Parts: sequence; C-alpha cells; structure tokens
Amino acid sequence: MRMKKNGILITGLIILLGIGYVYLLVGQFGVLQKNSAQLREREAYLVTLQNNYINLSGLKQEQTDLTTQAAELDLTVPKNLVKPDMMVFIFNLAKDSGINSQNLTFEEMKDEGSYSSLAMNFSCTGPTAKIYAFVERLRKVSQYNLALDSIQVTEGEEDTAAARIRIIAYGYKE
Repeated sequence: MRMKKNGILITGLIILLGIGYVYLLVGQFGVLQKNSAQLREREAYLVTLQNNYINLSGLKQEQTDLTTQAAELDLTVPKNLVKPDMMVFIFNLAKDSGINSQNLTFEEMKDEGSYSSLAMNFSCTGPTAKIYAFVERLRKVSQYNLALDSIQVTEGEEDTAAARIRIIAYGYKE
C-alpha cells in the first residue's frame, strides 16, 4: 500500500510539475511569438532603411551630376542672353510703348568666339508712330546688347500697322 501511495504521490507530483512546466512553457511561447513578430517587423524595417539608403546615395549622385551639368550650361550661355528674362523685357517694353505683342521666336544661339549671338523675330501690331517709338526705345536699351537686324512694317487701315522686327542679342562670354 505504501508503494501504491508513493507511486500515486510521485505520479501526482510529476503531473503537477508537468502542468506547471506546460503553463510556464505556454506563457513563454506567447512571449516568443510576440518577440518573433517584433523581430520580423524590425528586419523588414531594416530592409526598408537599407533600400532608402541606396536610393539616397543614388539621388545624391544624381544631384551632383545635375549640379555639374547646370554649371556647364551656365558657362555656355552668357548671363545676359537668358531667354525668359529677355522675352519678358521685350514684351514689357512693347506694352509700355502702347503696341500689341503678337509673338517672339528665338533662333539657335550662335557661338562667335568671344561672344554669342541670339537672333529673335518679334511681331506686333499697333499705331505706326508707336511701333517706330518702340523701335527707337529698343535701340537705346542698355540692359541687353541688342542690334536691330531688320524691320518690316506693313501699313493697315487708320494708322495701324503690323511689324516684324528681327533683333540680335549679343552676350560676351565670361
């Protein structure tokens, strides 16, 4: 009987230890799953950071290349031949002179050695006297080195005219 009692006690003790061990193991298993999920999340984040670093390195190299190209372009185009500035200047001068600007087209820039030239074709309409006043103001411009190549004025009705003016801008290389 004593053996049976000892066997039952040992079996009960083993069962209790097994249940305690399983209880601890299940608790630790949940923690392990949580930590594993966090580890996978951190690894994915690390991969994203590595990809972003590679992209950033590529973008920095591209920025350097573009900065170099912009500097080279700045050297090839004289500062006083910047097209948007010149276009706004001519249109504003025409507006101030009281004529209607039609269009302004640019030809290819020509390299003339120590300077560059840029031909433009400007067309406008308005009173004949104001067109000639515009041409006179254009000749006296000091902001740009401009030369009038040709002027073609077509007279219309009641003192109106249409004009086509070919202007050449010169810019010295720095």
